[in-house]
Amino acid sequence: MRAELSALQPQAKAYQEFKMRIGDIECEAHRRADELEASTTARLNHLVAACRSQYEELVSTFDVTSNHVTGELRKVEVNLSQLPRAMDQVGANLTDLEAQLHRSKDGKS
Repeated sequence: MRAELSALQPQAKAYQEFKMRIGDIECEAHRRADELEASTTARLNHLVAACRSQYEELVSTFDVTSNHVTGELRKVEVNLSQLPRAMDQVGANLTDLEAQLHRSKDGKS
């Protein structure tokens, strides 16, 4: 039995060392996974912050542009609302011009 025990001790020791190496590999794998997760999370946070900054800049630019365009459209609206009166005045001036031309023509005949 002692001979058997002596024969099995190197195998038991090799198995124990193998288990320890497997444990070390598992610990290293967990450590690397944690590092990768932390690194990825940091990169994602940085990317989200950059996207947020660009989004806020875009919204700000849109607001400024929208306000400017709205102001310009109001000016156009005012001008368009005054256009019928201006056109009426042009029509009246044309009527007066035609009348003067007819009077002038009638006066020469």
